[in-house]
Amino acid sequence: MGEMRHSSTRFTARIGQHRLRFFLTAEEDLDGALVGFTLEGHLAEDPTFSNMLSITARVASLALQQGTPPAEVVDAMLGAAIRPRGRVVGSGRVATCRSVYDWAAKELAIHYLGREELADHPPVEEAHEEGTS
Repeated sequence: MGEMRHSSTRFTARIGQHRLRFFLTAEEDLDGALVGFTLEGHLAEDPTFSNMLSITARVASLALQQGTPPAEVVDAMLGAAIRPRGRVVGSGRVATCRSVYDWAAKELAIHYLGREELADHPPVEEAHEEGTS
């Protein structure tokens, strides 16, 4: 694991029938490795939802900072099925998810672990290149 946080990458999506945006901010060390993340968003009908997102992301980030491999953290969140779920709008690589946690895990896995099998769409560069050849 790198020495300190250096930068972050932000992902945004709308999930299912909800018009609310969800935000995933991944924190990286100097080597570009994942060292933590935050999840933000809320549902009007469930005011505790934003707290649940924040707490889960904090616990996962602490696990990463204590040496848990990012693949284990991502795998623990993949497939989690809670509402909201369904179609994802605003994410260039993920088209559907079973929950906000599933969406976040897919984004992290694709971006930081090279897990292309989780992507529903090719990277923008590849899609552009394929269209021009």
